[in-house]
Amino acid sequence: MDTRFAFILIARRKAQSIYTIPQPLPRGWAMNDSVFFGTFDPLCVDAPDVCNLCIAQPPVYEYESCLEAEKGERHITKGFCCASCARALLNNLESREAGEWAEEEAELEAEHVDVTEYQKRRLATFGSPKPK
Repeated sequence: MDTRFAFILIARRKAQSIYTIPQPLPRGWAMNDSVFFGTFDPLCVDAPDVCNLCIAQPPVYEYESCLEAEKGERHITKGFCCASCARALLNNLESREAGEWAEEEAELEAEHVDVTEYQKRRLATFGSPKPK
């Protein structure tokens, strides 16, 4: 199988599968990092007894996270998580995005582009100086 298209690694935890799907995007395509949450009916869904991420608390949400890794591969993780891990997934996404905005700002500054408006928007959005 050609890994440019996809492969699925399935890990079992408490009768629930977590799927990690490294997927490089076709040339010319762009996809943003993302995290999605949804509720689930514990009587109708075969959800695990504990969060797939911390393996300590009962799950509250079903989630799907898609983040870019090295060489442009997309890592998609799906499972069930507790409220604390849901916040951690969202905080991780925010940190990654803040870092990308800061990198873009630095690239523009290096090209001697006025980044005043960009910087105002970044500060209004993330409320802090450039991440390190």
